[in-house]
Amino acid sequence: MTRSSLRGAMCALVFGGTLGGTLVFQSGEARADAPAAELHLGYEAPAGCPTRSDFLAALSPRIQASWVEGADTRSFDVRIRREGNAFVGRLVIGEPDQPPNTREIRGATCKAVTMSLVVFVAIALDPATAPRAEEPEVKPQEPAEPPPSPLPPPAPRTRPRKTRASPPRPPPVIWTWSSGVDAVYLRAPEPSWGARVHIELMRSHELDRIAPALRLSWGWADFSTRPEQAGKVSFRLKTARIEAGARAMFGPVRLGAFLGFDGGTMTGVAADLPRFEEIREPWRAWTGSVRAGVSVAPWLALELSGTLVMPFERPRFELQEPVRSAYKAPAVLFEGTAGIVAVARFQ
Repeated sequence: MTRSSLRGAMCALVFGGTLGGTLVFQSGEARADAPAAELHLGYEAPAGCPTRSDFLAALSPRIQASWVEGADTRSFDVRIRREGNAFVGRLVIGEPDQPPNTREIRGATCKAVTMSLVVFVAIALDPATAPRAEEPEVKPQEPAEPPPSPLPPPAPRTRPRKTRASPPRPPPVIWTWSSGVDAVYLRAPEPSWGARVHIELMRSHELDRIAPALRLSWGWADFSTRPEQAGKVSFRLKTARIEAGARAMFGPVRLGAFLGFDGGTMTGVAADLPRFEEIREPWRAWTGSVRAGVSVAPWLALELSGTLVMPFERPRFELQEPVRSAYKAPAVLFEGTAGIVAVARFQ
């Protein structure tokens, strides 16, 4: 269809929408001598819509018999479907060795959509709307414009100012504050049990996967030995620890690696000896830890950790009369913890 046929179709649709309440399909079969009966017309519509006979009966008064005679080999395929509370009609005009011409219309009722497609088919059959190779389309002449008035002298050229694009705003910084308590198992190498409390501060952005963190903790662990002729000797290791590291975040799971310094005292008491003294030795050590935590709520997490403790000097406790060793710290101690952590986030 040409541009003029499209304009005609739109006018017909406006006219058909204005008189939508007055258009009525004729019922019954189309007469054999009706012009529309000569068309190669395919028609499909849902139940309750006008039938193919209704479509041809509405089309015949709008076309002339001479329009469908001769070598017109075009085919017309009409399809109507329901989409929600509306109907969508589609007309495909096929012609050999030519791409198909498609029109689509949407309406509130099936009858209104069908009538619009009837108008489209009638316009397509009208010889007056068919393109003619020997008669190019005549464009309406526009009224002659008055001669232009003399232009003012051009303004002096000014160099355009270069505007610098403002840099994108960085994402906001998110601070994560956590604190918790852990049950401690220390292999010294004697089995030792205790507890440790901590606070941790982590700095990250919204899309960061890895974020730096700083951790402070204090804890203790108790163990005992039984040297010869001494009974039971009890020991307590109390330390404060500062650690720096990074955490990797994968949804509710947080993995961390930390290096730190451990400082405090180790105290030994031989309670079974008649005359005993409490012996206290300084404790300083490097630490390396790996941690894994999982969030069970936005404000609560569970955490496991493993830590290697490497003392600068290995404290040694000896008993006199006779001289015998009560304890000597190994070169490397292993510490494992399991605990619960409260979490708060703020910007």
